[in-house]
Amino acid sequence: GSPRFSFAIAGARRMGKTTLLRRLEMKLQQHLATWRKGGKLVIPIYIDGQTLPDVLTDTYLWGYLFRELKKVIHQLPEAPDLMNFQDFRENMIPVLHQLDDIPRIIVMFDEIELIMGCPWAYTFLSNWRALLSNTPKVSEYVAVVFAGAQESSALKQDLGSPLANVVELRSLQN
Repeated sequence: GSPRFSFAIAGARRMGKTTLLRRLEMKLQQHLATWRKGGKLVIPIYIDGQTLPDVLTDTYLWGYLFRELKKVIHQLPEAPDLMNFQDFRENMIPVLHQLDDIPRIIVMFDEIELIMGCPWAYTFLSNWRALLSNTPKVSEYVAVVFAGAQESSALKQDLGSPLANVVELRSLQN
């Protein structure tokens, strides 16, 4: 919907973060046709941190995300396996606002702590901040959910976090 909301979901192991994201993905998938009739192109993308390559790079993630979007938005150009954020953004801008339906891209990152441990994590989060709030003709179409253990709370609460005032923190508790 609008306004869009993005979230960081924190919770201990076995609290239901994956179940929550999978149910969200399932609910979004169930209503794609209904939203399409209403002029919205909803694109849920679930990324399971446990299935990411052992040697993970931000260029792999941006390329993966772009290829997932290309499966639905056929007007996007072909993407290489590895793509930097600048190329990701520049390839999205001319396409998203020209679609017949209003796109709503919801990216769900499960096990974000695997990304948070990478040396490029701060830059990756800074790029997400730019994507969510500072990229005209893209920002209005994108939302993200980051889920993980305590790292998710760091996304929101740490004063130095690029996402400090961009995502809403939700904690799962017993």
